[in-house]
Amino acid sequence: MKPLAQGSVRFTCKVITRAKTTCWDTPRAGHAVVRLNAAPTDGKANAALRKFLAKSFATTFSEVHIEHGQSSRIKLIRVDHPGRVPAEILD
Repeated sequence: MKPLAQGSVRFTCKVITRAKTTCWDTPRAGHAVVRLNAAPTDGKANAALRKFLAKSFATTFSEVHIEHGQSSRIKLIRVDHPGRVPAEILD
C-alpha cells in the first residue's frame, strides 16, 4: 500500500474470479488478494471488485479506480478518500 498526498491509497491487487464468496484472501507476493463471486466477462468482475473495495474502505463506488490491469488478474487500484484502510492491505 502506498499512501498518496491527496488523501488516497494505491496498491496492487490480485483478483481470483468465480470464487464461492467475495472476500479478502491471504496476501501473496506483495499483492493484496480478493476472491470474487463473479465471472470475468463484460466487466462484471471489475464492477464487483470496485463494489467490494468501496465497502471495505468505507467509501463510494466512484472513489475506487482501477488504474492499470483492466483485463488482467493483477490490478493497480487507487482509492480516493477512504473512510478506513482494511488490515488485509497494510504492509
